Amino acid sequence: MAGFQLNQAAVMIVMVAYMQFHTTVAKNTHVVGGPAGWTIPASGSDIYSSWAATKTFKVGDDLVFNFTTGKHTVAEVPLQGYDQCNTTDRTHIYKTGPATIALTKAGTRHYICTFHCKMGQKLSVNKSIIVDLIFVCLAKILVLIQQRDVMTLKGLKVM
Repeated sequence: MAGFQLNQAAVMIVMVAYMQFHTTVAKNTHVVGGPAGWTIPASGSDIYSSWAATKTFKVGDDLVFNFTTGKHTVAEVPLQGYDQCNTTDRTHIYKTGPATIALTKAGTRHYICTFHCKMGQKLSVNKSIIVDLIFVCLAKILVLIQQRDVMTLKGLKVM
């Protein structure tokens, strides 16, 4: 009976931690450039670098590029395309604003305006994988603890 109470306590602790962690890693929507939106920066691309430096991007988040259709675009490009404002190897282009782009995997992604990249309208974001790994590990621990409870309830001994 003591083992069952210990398992119950462990399940409750993990469930509370899971709920707390889940709310802290919930999906976020980032409006690129803040109130100014996706536009030609007055002071070069530093405005977008500075904006991104204040954010934590993670898999599952959305980037919202607010722009007027026909005046701007958003193209996802590799690093070389970002550095050289070249869209030859782009993976996708969004021509209708506002454009919402889901961050679906970890790593660095680069975005440029095909009209105004050389004027500094470009953004690079790096999505964290650590938060996602912790979330997955915590969920797996919860499942394992719950499975052990089921075995205990059936009279089976684990370990």
